[in-house]
Amino acid sequence: MLDKANLSFEFPGGLVTDAEEIDRAVRAADMVSNHVVLGIDAEQETFYAEAEGDIDDISLTLPANDLVEFTSGDARSLFSIDYLKAINRAMPRDIEIDLQLGTDMPLALRYAFAEGSGSVEYLVSPRIATH
Repeated sequence: MLDKANLSFEFPGGLVTDAEEIDRAVRAADMVSNHVVLGIDAEQETFYAEAEGDIDDISLTLPANDLVEFTSGDARSLFSIDYLKAINRAMPRDIEIDLQLGTDMPLALRYAFAEGSGSVEYLVSPRIATH
């Protein structure tokens, strides 16, 4: 079992959005690629998801004013779509998701359920891309 007491991440950016937006990004990315870039553009104050495939690319951008909450800070990490699909399948659709992001850092994804009686937190390790 993971000992969270030994884990400490300082995420430069974060957001809260409807689970449906994350579902849409994961499903679209899965159609074109095995991985997805999730990030925050601090200058544009947007959250984005991007996936590049051999035949097609997808890009989803959500401005800060379309999100429930937004913490500006540059963030960009590459994640395996398989991990995100597994999380996506387990998430209820009628909740808000809290995402915390950094650059080449894990993704922290949190949500509450049963009217706040329970909560879930995932830490998803990034794929480190070298170009």
